[in-house]
Amino acid sequence: MKTPRSLSARLDSLGVFLTETRWLWAPPTFLTRPAWAARDPALYRWATQCSREDLDKHEASPERIPGCPDHFRDLIRHGRSLAAFSSLDGGHLDAPEWQSRHINGRKWSQIKHFGRCVLHHLTPGGPPIVDWCAGKGHLGRSLARWSQKTAHAIEWDDALCQSGRRLAEDSGMDVRFHLLDVRHRERLSAVPAGPLVALHACGDLHLAALRWAVEVNAPSVFVAPCCFHAIAEGGQGPLSAVGKRHGLVMDRGVLRLPSAEMRVPAPSRQRRRLRELHWRAGAAVLRRKATGEVGYRPLPSMPKSWFQMDFEAFIARVRERVGLTVPHQWDTDATLKRAAAWVHASRGAAMVRGALREPIEAWLVVDRARWLEERTKMAVRVGQLCPRSLTPRNLLIVGVHG
Repeated sequence: MKTPRSLSARLDSLGVFLTETRWLWAPPTFLTRPAWAARDPALYRWATQCSREDLDKHEASPERIPGCPDHFRDLIRHGRSLAAFSSLDGGHLDAPEWQSRHINGRKWSQIKHFGRCVLHHLTPGGPPIVDWCAGKGHLGRSLARWSQKTAHAIEWDDALCQSGRRLAEDSGMDVRFHLLDVRHRERLSAVPAGPLVALHACGDLHLAALRWAVEVNAPSVFVAPCCFHAIAEGGQGPLSAVGKRHGLVMDRGVLRLPSAEMRVPAPSRQRRRLRELHWRAGAAVLRRKATGEVGYRPLPSMPKSWFQMDFEAFIARVRERVGLTVPHQWDTDATLKRAAAWVHASRGAAMVRGALREPIEAWLVVDRARWLEERTKMAVRVGQLCPRSLTPRNLLIVGVHG
């Protein structure tokens, strides 16, 4: 299948695909039987009967698991073809390793890829670079060095600003920090309208970046979105006029799907993740037994340290702090056995839903890019910032005037 070239055509193709597959990706799957199980019982049966080994190894690539239904495998391939983008890598970058001091290896690799994608748009002189949600300013400081430009870093955490200033002084780079919350645009008047860069700005923060760039008529925009679910509202519809034609409103659970992907989770991280799932499922089993409730009612966010407790201590803490209702008497082994079976079935169903995370993420990113295109005279495109092996959040919005 030929991939659409224009943002509008790409968004339309993704919109049609996601509308046709909404029955598969929209229903929640954790500790509940998804609505699509009745529509496609063979797919549900296969997914929930996959072995734990297959789920651990191929959760992000279910088409590799034996017995994967042909129609589901075709659906995955079609979705990924619509979500395929070419690399924006502009070529060689002179970035010796000594420049990576105080930056961890993965972050440094991402910054170098970012530099190769955008440096040919950043000529010396002119307005300074604006590093959005800068943290310690690693991105802005590096781009300032490579482009011979000044950088302004916007960050709301004073400790990170102080650290960033020291790093800039040590490196001899002119990076000026602004202690600001970017969600309050009225406070950004002191920030110059320069080339905007944002590497993995979350949710409302990258939306604020795009809106600010439009308001001040920034000369160029380079935004790699992340964590689409990190928004004040519970759900989100399309931003662009083209996207709105499809009417795809996604709740926070769907918006979280792209960020839920782990490329190759470390064994220790995988164990911690499964333990938390089992403890949450065990609490749900006890609540159901005590109240007769059928649906799943999620527990609120809790300190990670709670999940390091044994199960009885965890339940006692949740009863005390959250008000969990449990039976007067219950058996730990039987509860955890039921919870493990529940979690396993949920992981299989979630694997099916998660197989569509790439076209969902592509839809969200292209919708933002098309919104930028509709409101400016920029030439806007979307492409790969780096290989997915470096970070699954590897899509970059590039908008340039002239």
